[in-house]
Amino acid sequence: MAPAAGVFSFAQDNIDKNIIWVGTNYGLYRYNKITNEGKMIRPFNIPPRLSFTVTHIELNTQGNPWFSTLEKGMGFYDKQKNSIRFYPYPKMKVNTATHYPVKTFCHKSSNDLFVAVMDSLPAVFNTLTGTYTFINDASLKQTADSTTDIKVDKLGNLFLIKGGAFYRCKASNIKLIAPVIKQDSNIINNSDSNIALLVNTSKLDSSLLAPYIKRINLLNGELISDIFSFFPERLKELKLKYNQNSILIAFGMNDLSDEKNTRVAWKIDGVTNGWNTLPLMNIDSCVVAINDLKPGKYVFELKGKAGDEDWRRQQAKMIIIVSPAYWQTWWFWTSVILGLGIIVGLILWWRIRTVKKREKEKFTREKQLMELEALALRAQMNPHFIFNCLNSIKSLMQQKETDKGITYLTTFSKLIRTLFNNADKKLISLYDEIETCKYYLQLEALRFDTKFSYSVKVDESIDLKSIQVPALIIQPFIENAIWHGIMPRNSTGHVSLNVARKNDIIEIAIEDDGIGREASQQNRSTSGLVHQSKGVNLTQTRLELNNLLQQRQAELEVIDKKDEKE
Repeated sequence: MAPAAGVFSFAQDNIDKNIIWVGTNYGLYRYNKITNEGKMIRPFNIPPRLSFTVTHIELNTQGNPWFSTLEKGMGFYDKQKNSIRFYPYPKMKVNTATHYPVKTFCHKSSNDLFVAVMDSLPAVFNTLTGTYTFINDASLKQTADSTTDIKVDKLGNLFLIKGGAFYRCKASNIKLIAPVIKQDSNIINNSDSNIALLVNTSKLDSSLLAPYIKRINLLNGELISDIFSFFPERLKELKLKYNQNSILIAFGMNDLSDEKNTRVAWKIDGVTNGWNTLPLMNIDSCVVAINDLKPGKYVFELKGKAGDEDWRRQQAKMIIIVSPAYWQTWWFWTSVILGLGIIVGLILWWRIRTVKKREKEKFTREKQLMELEALALRAQMNPHFIFNCLNSIKSLMQQKETDKGITYLTTFSKLIRTLFNNADKKLISLYDEIETCKYYLQLEALRFDTKFSYSVKVDESIDLKSIQVPALIIQPFIENAIWHGIMPRNSTGHVSLNVARKNDIIEIAIEDDGIGREASQQNRSTSGLVHQSKGVNLTQTRLELNNLLQQRQAELEVIDKKDEKE
């Protein structure tokens, strides 16, 4: 540092704590505490011979200094560009010798500074536009236009000295309190200087002694609210969303005492176990973390003390309101309960309606099935069949074929007994159904003698007694095969009944080598054949109804067998 340099101000670097910025009457210096070296800042855009007096220094968040001068107004040094820019304020008369003296400055907000202009009114300087806005309050007209000091305390109270008078007001609402100019004890004269300290008779609010809440952040660093623009009243109540329930609260003490001897205590009723005490490591800001606040209303309380004094009765308080998530609100659960009630009601209504409809359909089908089964029974027991069987027995007796007649009569009686036993049953075992078919085939074979033969083949792995089928469901197909397939033949025919298992399905096949369906249809239209079987169509309808009632998938398939002559 130049030997003849006069030092007027200094400031700690906010990025490199080993560096101190020093303001002199030759300009700006950079001092290293470790190496004890001082280096004059020589920007490329400033002539080496140009000197200026730096009266006050403040650094922005990037570590670049703002400073006030006695010659050039406000100045800014950009470390990266190594350049200085000056911001002189407007004057009525300007010449080459005009100076723009600024004694000091302080923060108003993130982009505004209060500046003490030594030959004019105090002003607000905007760091973005580089413009000055002078504070032209009526009370300032009582003193000379010479502002020599200006400061803002932690709670946003602005204090300044202008024309030898002391003023104060709120920094957020500049309305200065005019000093009381009287020749009494409120005016203190200093014989060593011509400065008159004018003290107002009104007292400052005692809440100035209370700690203050400065800033609220989420744990991820997101800023919720701060006091930097000197609006402390906006931190009296904090409303948080349900997912913002973990926060960092920064606070400080509005006190000029030794920060090492300053202590603060905080609590939240229902959250903390009484007061939590901690030393205030930095009088400008201390941070506490509050985690996982449940939805509700809380009161954050803060108190402080300096040295050995008792805890100050003035406290800072902030209401914290954590809003519940929508699924935690009464209206949400009311809506859910009402919605579920409506859904359950609709399901019950639909279920009852469906059950009633099914019961009605089931009743209708059962009634229809009973009628069809009665028709089926009558079809099996038609008079022609009975009369033919009785006539056959009579004929055998007349022909002295007693043994054959007895066999015929015994088989006929077994068939009649079986039909009557199963007449009131909707389902019978497949075993009983096959036995009925055997009796019928035996009777018709005896009756027509050598006209046809028959065979019955059952897969031994099938438990016929465990399978239930509609009564008289097979016989109509055997009857149809004999009367419309075999009887019109000129030679002996054959009818087979086969029961086999194919995968999980039981297949019952009635097969004949008769004349075929096409020829049979022609014969019925040209001949006077008496026998007409309605059993097949009736059985098809019964099968479909039984599928609906028993939840089955039984199917009927008719296959026309043709030889090489078609």
